[in-house]
Amino acid sequence: MAATPDESLGADQRQAVEFLLRLGHALNQNGYPAESLKALLGAASLRLGLPHVEVYTTATGLQMAFGALSRQRTYLMAVTPGSLNLSRMTGLDRVALQVMDGKLTPAQGIERIERIAAAASPYGAIPTALAYALASGAFAQLFGGGLREITLALVIGGLTGLLALAAARSDRAEDLVGPVAAFLSAFIAAAVAARFMPLSSSIVTLAGLVILLPGLTLTIALEELSTRHLVTGVGRLSAALVAFLGIVFGVALGSQLAQVSLGQPRIVAPTPLPAWATLAAVAVSIPAITVILRAPPRDIGWVALGVAIAYGASSLGALALGPLGAFLGALALGVASNLFAILRNRPALLMQAPGLFILVPGSVGYLGLAALLQSNTLTGVQAAFQMFLIGAALVYGLLFANVISPDRTLGRIIGRAAHRALKPTPPAHDITPIEKE
Repeated sequence: MAATPDESLGADQRQAVEFLLRLGHALNQNGYPAESLKALLGAASLRLGLPHVEVYTTATGLQMAFGALSRQRTYLMAVTPGSLNLSRMTGLDRVALQVMDGKLTPAQGIERIERIAAAASPYGAIPTALAYALASGAFAQLFGGGLREITLALVIGGLTGLLALAAARSDRAEDLVGPVAAFLSAFIAAAVAARFMPLSSSIVTLAGLVILLPGLTLTIALEELSTRHLVTGVGRLSAALVAFLGIVFGVALGSQLAQVSLGQPRIVAPTPLPAWATLAAVAVSIPAITVILRAPPRDIGWVALGVAIAYGASSLGALALGPLGAFLGALALGVASNLFAILRNRPALLMQAPGLFILVPGSVGYLGLAALLQSNTLTGVQAAFQMFLIGAALVYGLLFANVISPDRTLGRIIGRAAHRALKPTPPAHDITPIEKE
C-alpha cells in the first residue's frame, strides 16, 4: 500500500479501499478463482462508491487501481498461495455481502476479515488425519482395489495426513510434503507386497497420495485459461505440474529403495468387491472431503449433494462417452451449484469444489508421469493427453452450466424485487448487484 494517504479520496472512501484490498488478498490466498474474485471485487467497489476500479490478480499477487485514468492510484499486495479453505471462503463472502448491504461498515468488515484469517481450522488434528485415511481407503476402492489394498491405503492415508499436519507449521517443510509422502507411500506399499502379502502396490500407492495430487488445482488452472485469465491460469498450471513431478520423483525413489533392500514386490490383481462397495466408498468420501476442504460442518449436506450429483451424472455419462462423461458430471454440478448460490445466497464453490474433488483427473496425470519415468513413452503420453482431455471436459461442463443456468446476480434481483413488492419505499442502497461466483 502507499505510504501516504490519497488526498483525492475522502476518509470513508479510503476505508472502503482498504476493505477491498484486504478482502481481495484474503480471498485470493484461500483459493478463490480469478473470475469470481474479479466479479466480487468489482461489484463491491461499485456498491461502496468507487466506480473506477481495475482488478488484476495472479496466483501470487493482487493489484487494484482506483480512480479515473488521469488520477489513478494503484495498490499492489503480494499473496502467498494457500490451499482451498471453504470455511474461510464462505465467511469472507458473507462479510463482503454484509458490507455491500450496509449491515457492516468497511471498518467493521476489515475487523471481521482479520478474525476470519486468524481463525483455526474447524477440525482438529485427529479428525483431519482420519479424513485423509478415509479418503485414501475410499479412493482405493474406486481405483479397483480389494480389501487388502483398501486396508493398507487407510494406514498410508492416515500417515500422509499426519505428515501434512506436521509440515503445515513450517513453510519450508510444507513444500516437501508431496515428495516425502510419495516416498513413504511407495516404500510401504512395496515393502508390504514384498515381505507380508501380495497385493496391487500401484493402487495402494496412488490411493495413499490421492489427497496430495493437484487435480483440483489443474482443473481451476484450465478454467482460468479458458476464461482468459492467462497469467493466473499459467501460474496454477505450472504449480500443478511441478507438484506432479515431485510426487512422481518420491514414488520412484521409494519403490526403487524398497526393491533394492527388500526384494521384488509380489504383485497380484485385486480381489473384486461387490457393486455396493463403490456406493459405500463414495459415501465414506463425503465426510472426508468435508474435512479436507475445511467446509463448515453445518454444510456437510450440501457437500454430500455436490458429490452425489457429480459422481452420479459422470457415471451415467461414462456409459456413452467414456472418460468424457466427466463433462456431464461437471454440467450437472455447475447447474446445481448455481441454483444453490441463488437460493442460499452463498458461494457456488461450496458445492462445486467437493463435487469436482471426486472427478478431477489427478490420478490420470500421476499415472502418465509415472509411465514416462519408467520409459513407457506411449503410455505416458496417452495418459497425459487423457488428463488434459478430462480437465477440459470438466471446465467446459462448468462453463456451459454458467450459460444455461441462472446466476447469483439474477437471484439477487429476484429477491430484491420481492422485497420491494412487500415494502414499496425501501432505501436506495438496498439494490445490490452481485456478480455470479
